[in-house]
Amino acid sequence: MNKRISTNPVFAPVQEKLQRAQVVYNSLLHSIIRSDLDSGTQLYADGIAQPLKVRTTLVRDALSRLEKDGLVIKLPYQGWFVREFQEPEIRDVYGMRAGLERFSVRLVCQRITPEEIEWLRAHQATGEDASARKGLEC
Repeated sequence: MNKRISTNPVFAPVQEKLQRAQVVYNSLLHSIIRSDLDSGTQLYADGIAQPLKVRTTLVRDALSRLEKDGLVIKLPYQGWFVREFQEPEIRDVYGMRAGLERFSVRLVCQRITPEEIEWLRAHQATGEDASARKGLEC
């Protein structure tokens, strides 16, 4: 595993009115999703707690939740790391997403009303007009 050490993570101090544990979890989750924290980055509870202005216990709880969610792994005697996804796992996720999208489109096609189709056509025409004015191809 590629182990990069996060020495100066980019986190905003916690200010929302949500429960602090949820805010810490959300902050870490969004940092991972946005790739602010690279795969393989080691996550230090103390280094995360300080900029968030929370106790390390809250950070450890959030890291444990992220581990259950499959986004973070904990290695014995080493700590937490942002999980590295392998190509087959990524392909599986995109395959599942494509299947869900096909299923969703099939349901929409079965249930859409003529009024909704007209609404979609009007919005498509608006988008095409805007693109044409800016010289973009549709």
